[in-house]
Amino acid sequence: MKAKVAAWCALLLVASVVVTGLILVYRPLPTIDGEYRLLGIEQRAEVLRDAFGVPHVYAQNAHDLFYLQGYVTAQDRLFQMDLYRRAAAGRLSEVLGEPTIDADKAMRTLGFARIAGQELDIARPDTRSALEAYAQGVNKFLEQHGDSLPIEFGILGYRPYLWTATDTILVGKLQAFDAAGNQTQEVLRADIALRLGTGALATLMPDPSGAPASVDERAWAAVAPLLSATELDRGLASLRAILPGAGAAAGSNCWALSGARTASGTPILAGDPHLAVRNPGIWYEIGLEGAGFKVVGFSLPGTPAVLIGHNDRIAWSLTYAYADTQDLFVERPDPRDPRRYEYKGAFEAATFAREEIRVKGRADPVILDVAITRHGPIVTSTLKGQTAQLALRWTALEPGHIVDWLIGVARAQRWSDFHAAAADFTGAVVSARRSDARPWLDRRVRLDRPAARRGECQRR
Repeated sequence: MKAKVAAWCALLLVASVVVTGLILVYRPLPTIDGEYRLLGIEQRAEVLRDAFGVPHVYAQNAHDLFYLQGYVTAQDRLFQMDLYRRAAAGRLSEVLGEPTIDADKAMRTLGFARIAGQELDIARPDTRSALEAYAQGVNKFLEQHGDSLPIEFGILGYRPYLWTATDTILVGKLQAFDAAGNQTQEVLRADIALRLGTGALATLMPDPSGAPASVDERAWAAVAPLLSATELDRGLASLRAILPGAGAAAGSNCWALSGARTASGTPILAGDPHLAVRNPGIWYEIGLEGAGFKVVGFSLPGTPAVLIGHNDRIAWSLTYAYADTQDLFVERPDPRDPRRYEYKGAFEAATFAREEIRVKGRADPVILDVAITRHGPIVTSTLKGQTAQLALRWTALEPGHIVDWLIGVARAQRWSDFHAAAADFTGAVVSARRSDARPWLDRRVRLDRPAARRGECQRR
């Protein structure tokens, strides 16, 4: 009898755990059916989800379009959005504790949060309106579902703060950070040049800046294949056996077929940005129609419009160009005053930004003083094994217009529209390929490089 009672008690305990787990998991799931009255919407609008759960937003004005984009993105990706903005702002330790202090220090050193406000100030009025509407939509979701947030917030025991327009810019800066990273090569190139000379550097790491941005099809067709794919694989396997770290660098590909080569007579465009596998994925698929927009594509969770997509006239995709947009300057501090750095034979005061990193489980914040010279922040602490005072000059550390590009390209109907919008793309480096309804295609590389002389390497 006791055994039966114990068995029933155990069964009830398991059942209660399962039911509680299901409630915790499913209770935060958003309701995506029905009709809602949302304060903040100016006119009647509609969100339809297809068989795959992809939202398609239909609105009569731009404010409502981006308001609802923010709302539905928060429905599906709120925790991801919050982590992205926290990562860019150096605020992960507030909710994750000690393990992310170094990551927060690195982001605070770069100063994305300091730059985001400046970037918002120079954005076009229609861009600012889109960012504000998007933020209002996110915050409306937070207001309505504060007691049923995604389960991750409950596990970590915190509530997200309200979304702002600068948070969207932070998400863009984080993606620019992912697309860059040649500062480590800058250190390696300098080390080789100082140890072996610039001649050895040119042989071991030739400067590719004079190479064409795209392959000349006629020249490529004239090249006879030297190795079969099987022979190449065999050779690479042998190389890896000798040099375990050897292999092709990561990259992206984007290709298009002219309409002259397709059955429909219109181009086919395929874009494959090689990004790390993540769960949830980095992309958020959405359709937007209204107020001059009619686009379907992929956005970054936390940003309005789409980064990659198509409308009824043109399609576009992006891949990483891996261009040299970062320079490191060896700064010489004043022996009598380490807060001053040499420039053209004289010492000048650096700017200092004091950062307070709050850490979950700690009573007092971690204090970080970031020195910023005329060349950029001193990033020595973020580079493994470096002791010299190195300042980073990088286009993403200057106010840019990435979000202006997002809004502009989503409206593009002609080549001229697309290229005019692409002129605003600063702060990250991408190769953009696009095609339109006619049998034409085009490729451009969009980048800004630091205003510095190339190839200089001096021993100090």
